[in-house]
Amino acid sequence: MSRHISLLVPGLLAGGGMAAFDGDPVMSAGDVGALEWLLTLAECQQLAETDTPALVWQQAGQTGPVPAAALSYIHDFGELPRSPVLRADPVYLEADRDCVRMLSAEVADLELDQARQLIAEINAQFSDEPWRLVPGTAQRWYLLLDKDAAIVTQAPESVLGANIHDYMPVGEGQRYWRSIINEIQMLMFSSPVNQRRQEEGRIPASSLWLWGEGDAPSLLSLPWAALYSSAPVVAGLGLQGGLPVAKAPLTAQKLLDMAPPTGHILCQPVLPGAQSDLVAFNHDWVLPLYKALQCGMFGSRSKRQLDSVELLPANGVSYRLSPGKWQWWRQRRRIDSFLE
Repeated sequence: MSRHISLLVPGLLAGGGMAAFDGDPVMSAGDVGALEWLLTLAECQQLAETDTPALVWQQAGQTGPVPAAALSYIHDFGELPRSPVLRADPVYLEADRDCVRMLSAEVADLELDQARQLIAEINAQFSDEPWRLVPGTAQRWYLLLDKDAAIVTQAPESVLGANIHDYMPVGEGQRYWRSIINEIQMLMFSSPVNQRRQEEGRIPASSLWLWGEGDAPSLLSLPWAALYSSAPVVAGLGLQGGLPVAKAPLTAQKLLDMAPPTGHILCQPVLPGAQSDLVAFNHDWVLPLYKALQCGMFGSRSKRQLDSVELLPANGVSYRLSPGKWQWWRQRRRIDSFLE
């Protein structure tokens, strides 16, 4: 039996995060060399999706829009929602001359007690409407509906920094939901929670962003033997498919030690935000996997830990490296040549 590992690493090859390596051949050759070799020698495949949930949904063999709200609900509550559901996440909007922009896709320091108070105020104000809000966490809220919302929405990450007018819900129910959102914005603006937050110099939760429509399949067959991720949509997908799901370990060696000895494993490491930490990713993740692949190539099959490794940086390309399929004739390319 074989063992394959796919690393889901959104933003790994984003140009802004790699600026520290430009014009520094010593750092490039010495500190990210394993990553450079993996990317250079790998077989590349073009992928249709660059949005992370959509990419994983595609890799899972699914088609159509990702039911992100239902999947993250499974992660947060441990069960399928019993009615149609939307994510209704608190976000920070700011008026800018002739438009309103989303400056933060989440209010990171919103406390759970504050979230519950805001939700209680909104539910009380709209008690006659056929929906209610519930908190999954302080940052992830859910709108439980009596019937489908009849709208098509956009994930908040795609709206960040943009004029929200171009990303508002569309569809048969758009007039109703746009009106509700406007009323909720006015209520949240005057809420004592946000008044206190502004007095403390913290950004307010100034609106809710609806997204993630769709029903999660009740029966789901996935191609992986185990899934390691803290991302709610990704982890929820694994749980709905009956997989062992856990947080990603800190290093590839720990993953090799703890993951099933056979099958396809999907892992989404938590990448630090600082651009210089790409060196740590190379050391902690790529180098151990690269060595495990070399062991599989030059050692006996009985001692093989790994048959292939795949990088999925959510840039429209997958990079798969397997013993026997290495493109040895290629000259190693510098890391900056792989930037988006």
